Amino acid sequence: FLVLYARKSAVIFAGNEGAVENLVAVAAPAKRIRRELYATWGVDLRLFNPNGLRAHAMPRQNVILFVGRLDEQKGIRQLLQAFVLVLGSVPNAKLVFIGAGPLADEVAEFARAHCIADKVRLLGPIPNCDLPPYFRAADVTTAPSVTMAWSAEQVCMVNIQSIACGTPVVTTASGSIPEFMENGVSGFIVPERDPTALAAAVTKLLTDDIVRRNLSTSCRR
Repeated sequence: FLVLYARKSAVIFAGNEGAVENLVAVAAPAKRIRRELYATWGVDLRLFNPNGLRAHAMPRQNVILFVGRLDEQKGIRQLLQAFVLVLGSVPNAKLVFIGAGPLADEVAEFARAHCIADKVRLLGPIPNCDLPPYFRAADVTTAPSVTMAWSAEQVCMVNIQSIACGTPVVTTASGSIPEFMENGVSGFIVPERDPTALAAAVTKLLTDDIVRRNLSTSCRR
């Protein structure tokens, strides 16, 4: 439909680079494609904010949080590999998963195989409106999404929800994430599929209180 529309006279507004590539691939006239910043639904700051309860189910310190579907595109395997590296510098770190998906059993098996089952928690799905106490209880939220052959990350609302709660994020540049996250302001953006870089950024936030506090303020702003 968009291709036929463009061939008549209209300009196509494409939100991100992936959208541009898709339109070109189906022969939309390149001169009629224009990139524009597009909006997403926001988060309710009366709900997602740093003030209020912290989840009792969360560990008390050095907490790394993941919220989302437990599948390959979300970078679950890279996160597990990175966590092992983080433990080399922060032995009492904990990794908490909220969500469900095809890699849930693999996460549990990885933890058992690496003798870190006491440091990895799988809390299962939690309703969106109940997430703020979990973000508040975390020191860092991770969203290490990877670009697949068929898809890239879109907005990644978890990132926005986390920074609204004042919890910095370590994420990647997959899809549209960089349009809503700023490296060094909202948290850190690291290369995709790079457990070493992911571990270094997470470790920095767990071990440098000044950096973490500064990012907590700037990401919320």
